[in-house]
Amino acid sequence: MKFTRKKILFAVLSPLFLFGLYIGFVLGYGTLKDFQPPPHVTILANQKSSTVFPFTDTISLLTWNLGYGGLGAEMDFFYDGGEMVRSEKEWHEKYMKGITDFITSQKCDFYLLQEVDTSSKRSYYSNEYEYILQKLPGYTGFFGMNYNTPFVPMPITHPLGKAVGGIVTFSRFACDSASRFTYPGKFEWPKRIFILDRCFLVNRFPLTNQKELVIINTHNSAYDEGGIMKKGEMEYLKQFMLNEYNKGNAVIAGGDWNQTPPGWKEFSNRPTSEGIAIEPDFLPGWKWVFDPETPTNRSLVSVYSADTSPVNLIDYFLLSPNVNSVSVKGTDLNFQ
Repeated sequence: MKFTRKKILFAVLSPLFLFGLYIGFVLGYGTLKDFQPPPHVTILANQKSSTVFPFTDTISLLTWNLGYGGLGAEMDFFYDGGEMVRSEKEWHEKYMKGITDFITSQKCDFYLLQEVDTSSKRSYYSNEYEYILQKLPGYTGFFGMNYNTPFVPMPITHPLGKAVGGIVTFSRFACDSASRFTYPGKFEWPKRIFILDRCFLVNRFPLTNQKELVIINTHNSAYDEGGIMKKGEMEYLKQFMLNEYNKGNAVIAGGDWNQTPPGWKEFSNRPTSEGIAIEPDFLPGWKWVFDPETPTNRSLVSVYSADTSPVNLIDYFLLSPNVNSVSVKGTDLNFQ
């Protein structure tokens, strides 16, 4: 069989042309559908609680990045240097059951959750927000979207696909609405098409002194080389919290900060991964609340090993000077 030069050239260029067409379509469609949330939006309550905020001295809160129910101990992740793209379906189901079992066992007044999917390929298009809410009868739920992209094309051979999710605050007390605030700053195009649009949620509850308890659920930037995005986000959040405190309000901020808290060094008996630290003088007089010996984040270069996987602490609380911490406890679930 003979091949002319023209046929050989066509055979070589056709796949390259089709691949270029595919990339062009993905970038064009992604740009057209790019999620661009407004700076501030009201989030209405879902499944409203009938319990009135009790004006008591003590409340309990839990913060947890759920990793969309897809990053348990059996997983590594391609974006962090691993190989896997998404968990097996039975793993995802096991992870979500374990997550809800633990959450419901804690009986906290407030749950501040991050990376909760509502319709993503990576979590088998399950609505994790509704799934957890159904396990918390009597709680009010608020969902703030921070990830909405029709198609993530990486990795090329096994794309992550559609991704829709956000941060969630569940409250045992009645609260008709919350506010979603978009953090300033964006990654360069085209990266910004396929990555989270960071935000924080704010819930308000009346106090007996005519002031408010302001609860903030935050999820700050990751994959931010040099921490440039984080700096802008933290300055924005600082000004917001100071404005609330200067009004006489009590402020509690919790979540996944994607940076270590001031004053924390490393674990005494665990391999610690490097991370960006918040400046010690970020908010003088305010209190950083964390369990220094319980990791909240692990390396996803490989499946989890208690002996060798580097771990870190990036999930915790910040309290205004007029709020005191009675106790804090991190629960080590071995990243199951």
